[in-house]
Amino acid sequence: MTDDKKARVDQMSAVLLLAFAAAGGTAPVTIVRPVAEALDELGVRVGDDVDEDVLTAKLSEIPGFQKERMREEAEAAEVQPQPDHTTPQESRLIRRAPKMPKKIPAKLRGTITHG
Repeated sequence: MTDDKKARVDQMSAVLLLAFAAAGGTAPVTIVRPVAEALDELGVRVGDDVDEDVLTAKLSEIPGFQKERMREEAEAAEVQPQPDHTTPQESRLIRRAPKMPKKIPAKLRGTITHG
């Protein structure tokens, strides 16, 4: 990613976070960044009239608990390992199978009838 594109994506991410905060909601950072990258790929740009100082001031108005929550969600999303379903799982033995009989009596054998 070039420096110019990275700067555009960072600016778009900041604007999206500000928009979510202004709407009264929160958005995890793990969602905002890919959305900003997709919007950049589609050609959506932040207008030139956005002042970095105003944007920084508005972002500083977001309550600290919301920023901390977004940071925690971003860290939690990175830490969770993907389960490996191909490895056998260890479980305790619940019941043992009965011993196989040496000879099955004739009255207990199944019969096959051709009908």
